[in-house]
Amino acid sequence: MTAARSRRIRSVFHTLVFYTVWAFVGLAFTFVLYVPVRLLSRPFPAVLRPMRAFTRGFYGVLVRSLSATGALRIAEIAGVERLRRGGPAVVVANHRTMMDVLILMWLLPDASCLLKPMEKPPEDQPRNAMPDFWKPFIAAPFSLLGYVPMPPVWNDREALKNTLDRCRALLAEGRPLVIFPEGTRSPDGRLLPFRDFAFHLAKDAGVPLIPVAIHTDTRFMPQGTASINSARRCTYRLRVLADIVPTPGTRSSDLLVEVRHRIQKAVAEGDAKYGYLDA
Repeated sequence: MTAARSRRIRSVFHTLVFYTVWAFVGLAFTFVLYVPVRLLSRPFPAVLRPMRAFTRGFYGVLVRSLSATGALRIAEIAGVERLRRGGPAVVVANHRTMMDVLILMWLLPDASCLLKPMEKPPEDQPRNAMPDFWKPFIAAPFSLLGYVPMPPVWNDREALKNTLDRCRALLAEGRPLVIFPEGTRSPDGRLLPFRDFAFHLAKDAGVPLIPVAIHTDTRFMPQGTASINSARRCTYRLRVLADIVPTPGTRSSDLLVEVRHRIQKAVAEGDAKYGYLDA
């Protein structure tokens, strides 16, 4: 069997594992549990907490399933205690792969996250939005979990204000919020420019920023792909860096520069030590 054929078979197998597990749980929830949980959550909001715990466990099942099949491996999570201590915080990380958000949400108790926009505006074609094929599996459960879509257009002041208000409300509930300031996955592993949304939010809400550097040693489900077609098993190493607590005189732009510098330095150290195969 040629290397190319072996890689294709491996890709199909791992991709099927990922989407089969997700589709089974996502469709079951959407068509069986969504309506009763939605109705119960209005008079009894506490029912959403076990749902969030279940979802966190489900992300762990996905990660472990792909680990068991040889698609990925988590070799190190340094500083994980900073993520597990609870309380409001804005967790910011670089974004190389589709699995980044699932791994972080698995590690963070009771967390929410900032999602891609559900719709791509016609006038902003380069903007990445949630793929249509995902929506039946995630739109309903994500709405109950309190996940917040990005505004479709960043310069729409009203949409941006609504997104900020929703994020502030989640932090006020004491929940951590995961944001990828690049806004989308990197196509080649290099850091994309950061938007200042996360840093403005943390400063405004008076909560700590927790930077996370995610290193992967091969190109694995990057921006523009929906299948697992890496040249080899992807090894993840996460470093949860020291908190940055905004002060009244801190500018959000200074926070952005500091966090980006820390994450870029940690990822570059990982590339130098473990390599990165862009193939």
